[in-house]
Amino acid sequence: MVIGMEDYLPYDLTQKAQTIASAYPVDVSAHATYGTIPNRIPHLPPFHTTQKGPVGRDTRTISTQITPDIEIGDIEQFVEAGQVRTCAEALRYIARGVERGVSVGGVNKKNLTMGEWRAVLEEVMEKQGIDALNTQGWVTGDMVSVRGVEIMAVVNRVRGLKAQRAQE
Repeated sequence: MVIGMEDYLPYDLTQKAQTIASAYPVDVSAHATYGTIPNRIPHLPPFHTTQKGPVGRDTRTISTQITPDIEIGDIEQFVEAGQVRTCAEALRYIARGVERGVSVGGVNKKNLTMGEWRAVLEEVMEKQGIDALNTQGWVTGDMVSVRGVEIMAVVNRVRGLKAQRAQE
């Protein structure tokens, strides 16, 4: 259905739009299958080994000592600096977990895929609270909840990120 507005009144323009569309046929061929998105295992720079890990100062940048700043201004979901601080701590948490492993269902597991990391981070934040991401064990009070998908969007923007394809 196509609705047009004129003088603040709605009008049904579906028939007119169909007439115009039929005058300009488009030859689009779609593939029967698009394939799958490969599972990737992220290998972050060793953020957890530096004295001062990644730091989120505003909603546009995360500063690190070992990589160029992580530009996150295009992630529109960030509206509060505390969300970015949470993502910065999550980067350190992931880097430590890649090296040491992380408990998944009571089993210490290494080489988690991006999807598995998202699920682990969301579970940690839900069950233990946001401050559980702080690898120094501090309760800071300045982190704000984010979804795992936003954390993974930040991971994808890390300069020097290495990823390997997971075995299917």
